[in-house]
Amino acid sequence: MEELGDAPELLQFFFRDPDINVDFDPNQLIPKKLDRERTRMLLQTSRDRLDLLDGWSEAALEATLRTLVAELGVKTGQLFSAIRVAVTGRTVAPPLFATLAVLGRDRAIARIAAAEKLLG
Repeated sequence: MEELGDAPELLQFFFRDPDINVDFDPNQLIPKKLDRERTRMLLQTSRDRLDLLDGWSEAALEATLRTLVAELGVKTGQLFSAIRVAVTGRTVAPPLFATLAVLGRDRAIARIAAAEKLLG
């Protein structure tokens, strides 16, 4: 954000309902060098793992998702960008772990589930 006037557009995702306000192109969810099905699987696995997470802090989220990157054999940017778009609807947003922490478990998981549906 370069000017305060940029804030409303950049932060509007905090106020949308994941079930009725999915207002982005589903192709934005698909990271480079991945396809639709692989991305859907990454989101599903991430959602499942986050749903089991004890505590919902930035540190816990980061540790869980970085471990998942290694387990899935993908690049950090691939997994994190898919989750970022799923929860914010944007390719550029505030830091991922802070965003997830502020959104809260229920909203973040609901948005990831909604993104999975978009991918079919």
